[in-house]
Amino acid sequence: MVFVKPGCPQELRILGKKITTNCKGLPLTIVIIAGILSTIEDDAWSEVADSLTSTIVYATDQCKSTLELSYRHLPHYLKRCLLYFGAFREDQEIETAKLMRLWIAEGFVFAEGLVSDTETKRIEDLAEEYMMDLIGRNLVMVAKKRHIGGVKTCRIHDLLHEFCKEKAKEENILQVLCGYGELSTFNEHLYLERLSIWSKVEHFKKSRLFCPQICSLLLLSQIEESDSFMADM
Repeated sequence: MVFVKPGCPQELRILGKKITTNCKGLPLTIVIIAGILSTIEDDAWSEVADSLTSTIVYATDQCKSTLELSYRHLPHYLKRCLLYFGAFREDQEIETAKLMRLWIAEGFVFAEGLVSDTETKRIEDLAEEYMMDLIGRNLVMVAKKRHIGGVKTCRIHDLLHEFCKEKAKEENILQVLCGYGELSTFNEHLYLERLSIWSKVEHFKKSRLFCPQICSLLLLSQIEESDSFMADM
């Protein structure tokens, strides 16, 4: 996954063995670390090795530390796109076309970092490049492919999903409310931009949620026990 040709260059073997040993055989960690190593220069491997060594306590903590490391290595224009996955349910397959339209509506997709001064691209094409970049880094998984090519639905690992929820709240990008209990006791943060609600529609109406300052609202509702959802921007 890291190299175009099989085999690790001799000068990276010691660091490579150190990194793989510290992955403790966890598939998620191995895949994510491979995604990091494939996008950085060889002289940055030591930073990855040292970061893993210094943060390992338990398996779950190791995964969180690995995810934090992977997040820090993302270009800034991909960070919000990744954290936005926290708005959806962890077991949900997300339609990529709908997700990319949401990215565009939220203002996450822009030309900086991908398009030169002499090149023009449609914003939809840029959104697709963002998606394929996240897939290439092993952060987003392809759930279903289209018959004509391309990705129909996608999802993320449950540990990564939890990370996205926590990080999005920490950075005041997005907050998630689950069920009537959290809805009825929620006090809006003064600068909260986005809110994702996982609740039945009747519970949402009953809560009479009042958020005059919010920019966008995503409501994932269960209707007659189905998994359909509606999004209000």
